[in-house]
Amino acid sequence: MSGETAKDTESIANLIRNYIFKHRLADGSPLPPPRELAAQLACDETSLIKALRSEEAKQMMSYAGGAWTVLLPETISHHSLSFTRSAKKPLATKLIEKAMREPMDDDSHPFYLVEQQAREALSLPPDSKFIVIERLRLLDQRPGALQRAYLNPARFPEDFLEAHDFEKESLIAIYKQCGYTQLSRDTVLSVRDELNTYQKNVLRGLGFDAQTSAVLDAEQRLYAEDPHHNSRFVLEFLNATYLGGWRYEIKNRPASVFP
Repeated sequence: MSGETAKDTESIANLIRNYIFKHRLADGSPLPPPRELAAQLACDETSLIKALRSEEAKQMMSYAGGAWTVLLPETISHHSLSFTRSAKKPLATKLIEKAMREPMDDDSHPFYLVEQQAREALSLPPDSKFIVIERLRLLDQRPGALQRAYLNPARFPEDFLEAHDFEKESLIAIYKQCGYTQLSRDTVLSVRDELNTYQKNVLRGLGFDAQTSAVLDAEQRLYAEDPHHNSRFVLEFLNATYLGGWRYEIKNRPASVFP
């Protein structure tokens, strides 16, 4: 597959995911016929089918009886899943972004949909800002994970970004300092053929080679208890990509291994 074809396929796959999100399609929901969907997404039918087949290989789509249906990954609920504890190797962190800003409005960006989901998970109105903390976690001085944490600014002090060193401090420890009690995390895991263009550029900009093998994506909602109202809410929406040395299993799906 040529680089240009791969780029087209990735871009159209992003459009398909945006369509699923905007139309709130559930697991097993049918997609419109390819010709109709291609017209809605402003792409040609042949390229759309290539993108659908790419998503099928990632177990995000199913094709049967001449129709495409949506497959949504199963959510795993657990009390804690710590990259620091599970890594079992010397860990260091490089800060990529810390900001309070609005979600990006470029729907062709690989993280456009992620940021729309983050806004919704944090119960923020469309025109409001969120806190973004993007970090690269290094294992034995090699890239181990790319993580983007999204937070509701209203739940943290005004000097939150200036008051903490996000290369040295644990976000979980910071949340505890702010008075929040972690209740659970809901995590959706999925496989991707390789890093997206943005992630490759981030690694290259930091002086690392861009991995071209399969990666493990995690979308995670951290639920906490409000110390003042005794209510459960999403404190952190985390998008993470793990770059190697991981194995996971999801019920009724094949096990995936990342050597």
